[in-house]
Amino acid sequence: MDVRAPPRATFEFGPYRLDAARGVLTRRGEPIALTPRVLETLLYLVENPGRVVTKDEMLHALWPGRIADETNLSQAIFTLRKALADGAGGDRLIVTAPGRGYRFTPEVRVEAAIPAPPRRIEPPPAPTRRQRGPWVAVVLCAAALLGAAAIGAWIVHERASRLPADKTGVILADFQNFTGEAVFGHVLGKALEVDLAQSPFLRVTPQSQIRATLELMALRGDAPLSDALARDVCVRDNGGAVIAGAIAALGTHYLLTVTASDCVTGRILDEEKEQADSKEGIAPALDRLASRTRQKLGESQASIARFGVPLLPERTGSFEALRSYSDGVWLADHGQSADAVPLFRHAIALDANFAAAYESLAVALVNARQYEAAAQAATKAYELRDYVSERRKLLIVDIYTHDVSKDLDAELDNLRLWTRLYPSDPSPWTSLANLESFIGRHQAAVEAAKRALPLRGDVESSYAILIRADMRAGLFDEAQAVGDRAIAKGLAGQNTHNLLMTLAYARHDMAGVQKQLDWARGRSAEPMMLFWAAKIALAEGRLRQATALSDRAVDLGRSQALTYQDQAAQALTLAEFGLKDLASALLGEASPDADLEDYLHATAAIGDAGRAEAELTRDLAKRPSDTLLHRVYAPLTRAALLLRRGEAAEAARALTPASAYELRDFDVPYERGKALLAANDPAGAAAAFRLILANPGLGPDAEYPLAHLGVARALLRQGDPNGSRLEYEAFLGAWSGADPDLPVLREAKAEYAALRANVQSPAPTRG
Repeated sequence: MDVRAPPRATFEFGPYRLDAARGVLTRRGEPIALTPRVLETLLYLVENPGRVVTKDEMLHALWPGRIADETNLSQAIFTLRKALADGAGGDRLIVTAPGRGYRFTPEVRVEAAIPAPPRRIEPPPAPTRRQRGPWVAVVLCAAALLGAAAIGAWIVHERASRLPADKTGVILADFQNFTGEAVFGHVLGKALEVDLAQSPFLRVTPQSQIRATLELMALRGDAPLSDALARDVCVRDNGGAVIAGAIAALGTHYLLTVTASDCVTGRILDEEKEQADSKEGIAPALDRLASRTRQKLGESQASIARFGVPLLPERTGSFEALRSYSDGVWLADHGQSADAVPLFRHAIALDANFAAAYESLAVALVNARQYEAAAQAATKAYELRDYVSERRKLLIVDIYTHDVSKDLDAELDNLRLWTRLYPSDPSPWTSLANLESFIGRHQAAVEAAKRALPLRGDVESSYAILIRADMRAGLFDEAQAVGDRAIAKGLAGQNTHNLLMTLAYARHDMAGVQKQLDWARGRSAEPMMLFWAAKIALAEGRLRQATALSDRAVDLGRSQALTYQDQAAQALTLAEFGLKDLASALLGEASPDADLEDYLHATAAIGDAGRAEAELTRDLAKRPSDTLLHRVYAPLTRAALLLRRGEAAEAARALTPASAYELRDFDVPYERGKALLAANDPAGAAAAFRLILANPGLGPDAEYPLAHLGVARALLRQGDPNGSRLEYEAFLGAWSGADPDLPVLREAKAEYAALRANVQSPAPTRG
């Protein structure tokens, strides 16, 4: 029989249109998701309309050189009929010729066909006993030659299937369910995603990035991801392949298929199949399919062996647990964390060793602000971490060290290992940049943020993290350039504009501050931007204006359920202004849960000293691995207590453990400067205050302009009146708009006046 090679044509039949070149089937303009193999089956039928094509013919045309049987073909036809239902019914479009094959019944119209020369496909003769006589040697020789050719073809196929090093990003199309069983829901797609995501070779595009890309395409972020649409997303995200899965029923068994195709051409790179005897066998079958797909796309066997842990341990795995977990993940991904919690709990009840469910439960509980329960779930996930893949283990350790143990050294080691094992994963680079910035290692934060941005350049957070890192490292021009890029790409939101306002203040550009406030007016970002404007006003001694801005932020934020809890930090600032009574009253409204560092520090400095000591002792015993508590919060609290008792030198020494973290904010150098000034070490005090002045990107904070006052007083004690005068003038200039009745301002003006009088009227010398 004559069968044409697939032409580069477009076929139309009824309401359907099949673009063979692009591999896209549409119904009245709407794309229909088909796996590549099912699409090839349809293409073969539309090329041969009106006649019966036999099963052998189709098997050898569609599975050339590969092991396939009627089950494969029946599954493809079954899937195709369901896809072509549309009222008329797929059975009426594809008619079975009993015992022979299938006939495609509708009239087919061909557009833009490029004819190909006919080729003949003859099925090989069925083997008979008579063929095995004197011809055995000839047959075996031919078989050997064919085998060698097949091996050569396989090797060529393998090389062609491998993804280039710069194209290892993959998009997962929606998992197609042709069983008619709604129970599968989101299960299989999530299971396949988890299996593939543990690969350090492939980069599985996260759902959040897919949603962002779809929205840039003017589509709904949760639009069904057909194969065709997945390829469009893949091309936009510079990926290499689309991976599609499908499941169908074969009697009491299930047939699972995973197909990888080139996201530009649609060419099939690999297709794998597995049967499962029951629902419980589906997850292990998907594990095997994913491993083979990873190998065919170019990942080494050693990598697959190391990074190939099943989602569920087979000895305890429960399909119902996997279903509950997958549904919970879907809800959490769509912002419904509270609704996801009972589903994760149900999965855990069905499988007590389901570590991934504990990890997802912990994250959902944090988002639902149930912190104690979240810590318990994270601890359980950490205890079960050996049951999960390497990547998920890294994620579990990150959650545990960040939110439960608060062991920064362990968290840093884990993140650095994560970046080594998965250098193309933006998550560890992002977390590492945030952590390095948090502990005051700003250049390291810049380097990590620069690694993260190219990997997730489609979301605002990647730009915001680099802006903050650059700003805190004193790289103001670089920070502004990153902000401008985010704005040009249309990605700049509240975080970017808030950082640009802070940057403008650090550069003494008050017009730039106002520009960002103008941007926020009338937007949901306005409350938070007003709150930061209040911090700027407070840093400049404009207490009344700061209070008004803060009250306005609270009023506007009430409709968004926003709260601003920094009473302890504000109490410390008011104490530095000399408003001790007001500071004590504000501290009474503070909660240690809002910010433990500021609460302990403020209580030690201006509150109940005995209570500060007792709470510090309790917290240190309760949280033995909390790095910042032991190395920063405790030293600050002890220094404040000692300074309050007049033991200034001991207070300065108490801050020694915090030296490694002294640039996370201004608190440690400012407290050290005060202690050394009180201990009559003006040189040491001036150095501490100058460290603050050398890092304006850590603000806005009142400690920055007050550091000028600290240096002025230290230089005066060192016998440098001219240097002291300049620092007094710098402070008074920064506070030119401050409330005139603030005690610290009145003191500074009096000291400056006395200094000027002494400089202008030097004491007479003896002749």
